[in-house]
Amino acid sequence: MLKANLLKSLVLALSFGAAGAQASIVTNGSFEDGAGDLIIFNDPSQWNGDPGVTFDNLGAASPDKRWGVYENLNGWDARDGSGVEAVHSGNIVDGAGGTQFNAFDGNYFVELDTHFDYENPTNSNSWIRQELTGLNIGQTYELSFAYAARTQDANDNGIGVYWGETADLFGDLFQVSVDYDGSNWLNWTTYTFRFTASAAEMFLGFQALGNKPWDATNQGPDYYNPDSNKYGGFLDAVNVTAVPEPGTLAVLALGLVGLGAMRRKAK
Repeated sequence: MLKANLLKSLVLALSFGAAGAQASIVTNGSFEDGAGDLIIFNDPSQWNGDPGVTFDNLGAASPDKRWGVYENLNGWDARDGSGVEAVHSGNIVDGAGGTQFNAFDGNYFVELDTHFDYENPTNSNSWIRQELTGLNIGQTYELSFAYAARTQDANDNGIGVYWGETADLFGDLFQVSVDYDGSNWLNWTTYTFRFTASAAEMFLGFQALGNKPWDATNQGPDYYNPDSNKYGGFLDAVNVTAVPEPGTLAVLALGLVGLGAMRRKAK
């Protein structure tokens, strides 16, 4: 009995060790922490956000104003578009019949298509990136994230996923992408992919891929953008974990088999 308990303790210790090795290496993967300066747009009459509401107080804003576009979020750099749009649970989704949408994890999520200068609309598709450090070259890592489409139009809400050594060459170099598929409209779906580290420091990025035009020329001749329409896919719960090496799994399996054998012998 003493030996059985000792072996059981050893196997449990190994199990907890393997679980600990799989802790996410992403900072602020659910976008709950801090933000850079709020970005104020050129035409506030066209913007439903409230520049007086801070990131931490978005949840207290009226349901149509629980969002803001920021220069960055803790752990994440924003590029293209106007920054990164953070959204608090309970925000009303424009064009969805007054639906209030909630985060997948925690209270915040991001939308990867920001607002723009309405009188001179440029591409509002945005991307965010984070440098992951301390990677083991040759190690396999598992990426998981939650995605929900904002509209029911294909090629409108797509998000490309980038994993590479270079910080600024996202473009069409994304490895995988997700888009509206008939089931993920305002419905969180978890996606999982595996990548291999080719360097000790690599970049993880998410890029908006929508290409639907925005046309509001009824408000003026300049109110047209052929490249993006400010409606983007929703992203939350980004995690990257190291996949356990086969040797570690073999040790755990061997320990469990041995424990089972000792129990049978004790009987």
